[in-house]
Amino acid sequence: MNVDRMLGGLLDGRSGVGTGLLGGLAGRALLGRRGMRLGGLALLGGLAWMAYNKFIAKKDGAILAPEASSTTTVVTGSPDAPRVAGEITPPPEGSPFFPAADDGARDELGLLLVRAMIAAAKADGELDFEESTHIFGKISDLGLDDAERAFIESELRSPLDVASIVEAAKTPEARTEVYTASMLVTSSINDAEREYLEELADRLELDEALVHEIEATVGAGS
Repeated sequence: MNVDRMLGGLLDGRSGVGTGLLGGLAGRALLGRRGMRLGGLALLGGLAWMAYNKFIAKKDGAILAPEASSTTTVVTGSPDAPRVAGEITPPPEGSPFFPAADDGARDELGLLLVRAMIAAAKADGELDFEESTHIFGKISDLGLDDAERAFIESELRSPLDVASIVEAAKTPEARTEVYTASMLVTSSINDAEREYLEELADRLELDEALVHEIEATVGAGS
């Protein structure tokens, strides 16, 4: 399956389905920014990487190093630090935020983010008939193949399962990206969505300061 194509369809407000298939902050946060020139996984990874770098810099006075590693390393004054908010810079190729293209971890991460986004879209309750009809009717507009379409439809129909999403996010980077992706598809944010995001952040064991950086980074272009 092409995870970039799936994520792009869920995110891109230019797909002909409002602010992306699932609506929410995605279109407002990304329109006018360089992000939609990127693939879906690079875009989400870029937002998460930018937020994580700001968090690390404020906490330790350092910047996340661009080298791929199984654990996060930091160096002072990295020339490869993310750029300013108005522009989304992709994370380093092969880093935990953006695994190498020939690594199965990239597809695994991408599918996890698809699941996280769909779960967040259902945070205020199961999709009602009108919402379901709209979403299922628009899936065909995204240019997905049969397997990709079936995966999204299955996730939309499945009961909300936050525990399995949290369990699959095994690294700090993956947990940061799951929260970033989830926030992008919330809408108002209404009380139910706020409660969902708070529960998700708690289950992911995200530092409160990191949550604030993610929210600030996502909201910078809205």
